[in-house]
Amino acid sequence: YVHGDSGSPTKLFETDTLSGSITKEIYLQGISHVDWEDITQDSTHFYIGDIGTNAGNRTNLRIYKFPKTAIGPTFYDPIAANEIQAIQFSYPDQTDFTANLNNTRFDCEALAYRNGKLHLFTKNWLPGPCVHYTLPTTAGTYVALRLDSLDTRGTLITAADFAPNRSQQRAWRQHA
Repeated sequence: YVHGDSGSPTKLFETDTLSGSITKEIYLQGISHVDWEDITQDSTHFYIGDIGTNAGNRTNLRIYKFPKTAIGPTFYDPIAANEIQAIQFSYPDQTDFTANLNNTRFDCEALAYRNGKLHLFTKNWLPGPCVHYTLPTTAGTYVALRLDSLDTRGTLITAADFAPNRSQQRAWRQHA
């Protein structure tokens, strides 16, 4: 499943993993698309991160959640607004919301699911570490929990995922 960046319609594309062709267009009704950045899933739901804030001034960060069972059989498939929930959040360490394009610690493009939580990793345009935050998967309004930071040596993190088991994580670290 893929989606467009900011300014795109509120839809997902289901793709064939071998050919890359679009096999379904899923229209999410009644929600906004300010700056969708990443998508993740658990066993029953999809989560779309409307979490981009290139200028660091957004106060309406959210993750949209909808059940996988809401996806129907047709190529053009709408998902009704009442099937979509919002997880709204803010960062505990952000106090200044002055717009400063590509000069913020709070832009985020990486979202992943693991162990019952949503994990966010900041892009961090400024010198310093990428910060790792978590959120619950339940709809509501939250202050993200800051877990730790990672020195990416200036690499801008733009997506995230977790390996399914520890041996694959170790193998990835050896190649990174």
